[in-house]
Amino acid sequence: MKKLSLSCAAVFICVLYSGCAYNGAVVNNTPGNTIPAKAGSTYIYNNTPIDTSGKLLTDSAYQSVDSVAATGMSFSGKTNVTQFTSRNLKTGIVTPSYINFEANGDISEFIGGSFLSVLGITLPNWVTYPIQTHVSSGFKILDTSFSYPLPVLGNVPIHIIVVDSITYVNWDLFTLNNAYIPEFNLKHRTNYSGAVRIIIEQPLFNSDGITTLAFAPSIGYYTNKTTQPFKVPLGLFPSIQGTQKILVAYNLK
Repeated sequence: MKKLSLSCAAVFICVLYSGCAYNGAVVNNTPGNTIPAKAGSTYIYNNTPIDTSGKLLTDSAYQSVDSVAATGMSFSGKTNVTQFTSRNLKTGIVTPSYINFEANGDISEFIGGSFLSVLGITLPNWVTYPIQTHVSSGFKILDTSFSYPLPVLGNVPIHIIVVDSITYVNWDLFTLNNAYIPEFNLKHRTNYSGAVRIIIEQPLFNSDGITTLAFAPSIGYYTNKTTQPFKVPLGLFPSIQGTQKILVAYNLK
């Protein structure tokens, strides 16, 4: 499996037809309309942890199977929801997830934000990925201040802002078993910035939590999803490993 850059011929054709603008049709291997998969469809992935230095931990890799459990559901305010289940083939653990297929071809993932919105943290129930509209979005998750002990300075006020943003990147081709799957690439970025107030507010840290996603409209699901490792600012918590999840096989009903 790998990404395939567009050939010169494909680029020429794209320029000829509206400068590579997406028109919703599968033409010359460009991504087409978003098509929800039917119940019983399955997707198999290779999952590889990424340590905090960015190294792939191939010895700890495992496979998972994501299955379409139900479609066309009403769930948490949405009415075209597909329920997926993901089974870790190493541990046997099964976890559910929910994607709403929007009327404009975008998708929204359920994150249950109303259950997590505490201590000043504000999260929505759904996060929308602009698969077809390509419209970027963002919202502030947290804007708060608290006292934190620093060497020499003692307890000082720290101002922390957390902002979430989702952007469309581009489209390309994913290669699987000698076939090309058109996909849209997106970037989900959570920025953590902090400042310390000593007479005036001075920057203290600025860190990003980044997940890159590639969604193939023709198969109704992801071809790959990579969450980069994240080093928590100021060592407030242990750093978090990342994960690379890449499609290796699928079966549509």
